[in-house]
Amino acid sequence: MSWQAAGAGPGGTGGAAGGDLFAAVETNVRELVAAPWWRTATPQQRAEQIVARMLWGSGEWWLYGAWGRWYRCGLDGAWHPCPPPPAPEDRAVAVPAPRGAGTPPVPPQMYPTGPDLAAGRMASPGSSARRPRPPWSPASRRRSPPRWR
Repeated sequence: MSWQAAGAGPGGTGGAAGGDLFAAVETNVRELVAAPWWRTATPQQRAEQIVARMLWGSGEWWLYGAWGRWYRCGLDGAWHPCPPPPAPEDRAVAVPAPRGAGTPPVPPQMYPTGPDLAAGRMASPGSSARRPRPPWSPASRRRSPPRWR
């Protein structure tokens, strides 16, 4: 069975139209975590399923994990939250990560548990909130200070 053709059951990985593996992995992990068997799976089984969906390209590993976030690991072996590459040509470089030596270990807190993905996509307030008002404005500088008697 091909990597792209399998389903959300244990051992399966989904595919996406247009060959975007980042979108395919994200969709598949969400389906996987929502599947009834996920709640009864052991942590080791969950870890195996998530690591099986890791992507690799240009010396970086990509993992869609806890809290619906992408994590990137460079050659230093440290994982960092990081959005996937926005350019289609950069995304096209990614391939399913090879198993075995050289694959960095994934900390257990990066594996989704289930409820953490139920909230859907999340954006930090910095990208969607209004800009904070500066502590002073030109209008406040024009006012004269209060006079005390």
